[in-house]
Amino acid sequence: MIENGEHEVNIFSKTNNLINNTYSAKSVTFYRRFKSFVEKLDNQDKSLVGRMYGVYRANTAALTKYGAYEQQDVENLAMVALHTAVMGIKTKLIRNLPGFFNGVLNKMLDRFVFEEQARVLAKINAECTLLYL
Repeated sequence: MIENGEHEVNIFSKTNNLINNTYSAKSVTFYRRFKSFVEKLDNQDKSLVGRMYGVYRANTAALTKYGAYEQQDVENLAMVALHTAVMGIKTKLIRNLPGFFNGVLNKMLDRFVFEEQARVLAKINAECTLLYL
């Protein structure tokens, strides 16, 4: 019973509204994710972000410039390489983090490119064998 201008509150509609508004609407760029991760490592050194991102750009620009590989795939691989390099700091004595990150990213990108080429060649080979049957 509603009295004195009170409104009946539907609990379920509020619950659905809260559930639907749990994720932020704005997207986060790769640079912002990369920067926040590197800044958590060493908050004092601001040039570290630029050097690390420069390593990423130098290694990946040729892969994504003409659409040879998907930007999202390369970005995900770079974040995995960054995580791997950071884990390497915890287990090894590393003096030059950007240099270590360069080596890790370079090896991961090489493996990624070779796997993609092998996948494409296998697909082409399968199509060619179907043509000759």
